[in-house]
Amino acid sequence: MLTKIVNALTAKQELGGPMVCSYLLGFPDHYKSHRFKVVYWRSYVKDACSIDDLAANPSSDLADDPDKVALGHARGQVIEIRKVNDYVYRPESYRWHSLYQFLVSTDIRATKSNVSASGAPFSDVSDDSDDNDDHDESGTQHRERSAPYERFLPAHPQYADRAVFPVRTERHYILNFVGGSMPRPDRGDHEFYCATMLTLFVPWRTGSDLKQGFATWTEAFAFWQPRLDLLALSIIKNFNALHECRDERDRFS
Repeated sequence: MLTKIVNALTAKQELGGPMVCSYLLGFPDHYKSHRFKVVYWRSYVKDACSIDDLAANPSSDLADDPDKVALGHARGQVIEIRKVNDYVYRPESYRWHSLYQFLVSTDIRATKSNVSASGAPFSDVSDDSDDNDDHDESGTQHRERSAPYERFLPAHPQYADRAVFPVRTERHYILNFVGGSMPRPDRGDHEFYCATMLTLFVPWRTGSDLKQGFATWTEAFAFWQPRLDLLALSIIKNFNALHECRDERDRFS
């Protein structure tokens, strides 16, 4: 009986020869037609809403969000690492990119600075760069090396160590929003909904850029909505599709 148990456990631990060879040769373990990027959207909204009492209001959807801080080292100092800083202190050339556009079309990586023959900055990716590896159609692993990059604004804590790399249009990311369901326009806290949509689709460095002096986020959204491009408007419309499908399911169940 013990022998049978050991043999059964051993069989379940075995790996197939092709699988072992694939890992040793560095081949990918899966293939996909698109590239995805995980986005913790609530941290951006909370930062944008820090200019007023929406984030601090006990009845707000942001009230229960804990303040999590990651620490790192840069230039011999301990620094705070926040993904929000990558957008807030983005280069001036990306000034008019909304958060959605910025996340879709850029990579943030550590760099070793070089200078090309034309004098433009280029980069080799260092060993501690972000995990944005991808594979081409043949499955061969590659990076977009020697891609031109731009530095963050000097106020960024990692200004000297990391940079913004553009991503070719055909390799743009599909964003995977995590951290809870997106707010709905037809129920719940409408102020929170308006603040979220503005945070994602209107360029900003502080919440004041979004609110434009209006008393409420609803008024600010009414101001910005006619000025959004068609892509942003279609994405905003589609955000509620999942909720609508669930409503229909519940109605006929």
